[in-house]
Amino acid sequence: MTMVRRHEFTSTLNTFANQLATALTNAVDPYWVVKYTAETTYANWGNAVATNRKDSQMRFTMCVFAHARGVSIRWGMKNLGTDVATPDMYTNPPAGFTSSAYTETPFMCYSGQYNINYKWTVITNEDVMFIHGERLDNHTTGYPVRIYLGRCQAVETEDPAIANKFYGVFTHMPFNLHDDNTADQYDTPRGVVRTSRNGTEYELYNFGTESLASPGLGSRYYVTPFMVYHPQEGVRGELKGMRSIVFKNGVQHPDGSILDLGADGKYYVFHVVDQDYPNADNGRYYYISSQNNLYSRPKFFHGARVLGGGQRALLFPI
Repeated sequence: MTMVRRHEFTSTLNTFANQLATALTNAVDPYWVVKYTAETTYANWGNAVATNRKDSQMRFTMCVFAHARGVSIRWGMKNLGTDVATPDMYTNPPAGFTSSAYTETPFMCYSGQYNINYKWTVITNEDVMFIHGERLDNHTTGYPVRIYLGRCQAVETEDPAIANKFYGVFTHMPFNLHDDNTADQYDTPRGVVRTSRNGTEYELYNFGTESLASPGLGSRYYVTPFMVYHPQEGVRGELKGMRSIVFKNGVQHPDGSILDLGADGKYYVFHVVDQDYPNADNGRYYYISSQNNLYSRPKFFHGARVLGGGQRALLFPI
């Protein structure tokens, strides 16, 4: 049985990396070692380097970079054998990316730098780190933050050389999506996987889940995975160790409770705080560190709200 760890803290963006490392270090998280560094090669608001204890090759580097028109994370996914914070996905961008800056994940829209204050919840297990950011100010510019860092579960047995690198970064803002005319039309989240099925590094994969109200007829609960798929490959797998559900009545299943579905599994319940995306016209775009604006919207779930009401929740198997 996998135990889940939950960490909470509040910080502005300029101290996020430091506070993330401090929170997990002080709690002696059993699944991830997170170190903070203040080096400024690729960041100016700090770096956090998260290494999985079970598989030290699975390492995520977060370099927080504030620029004149926003704040973003630059990502790394490799253990380069040193604690120096190097965002290898940024320095070696995937094929098809217009520039390295297209690999960044923004915290805000429009055309300004805001040191937004967030309440952070970090949930970990042996394969996953999920970061949930609930903004406490700057509601017209700040994005609700959702970041999944971790392993994916393949639907078919894969060659170990490939399977061990089936992990990635899946965030609230789709990677490499920029179209002034049609960005609002896409409703597909998109992350980056360390290695594709054919061995290509830093491959773009779509992902997504459903919003089915539970319980339904016969008191059935609809637990849905986050499927991970490639337009040419098709479905490859799902995000491992995290699923979603929508409770018709969240009071019956409080945040932090256990949902026991018998033979279908037992889950730790985390209530997602639904916050509206910035909805003015300038909410349609954000700026990357190259000072170019990208037209896109957050798309971790099907919209910011649940149509018809209900409480969206994430489920972590225990």
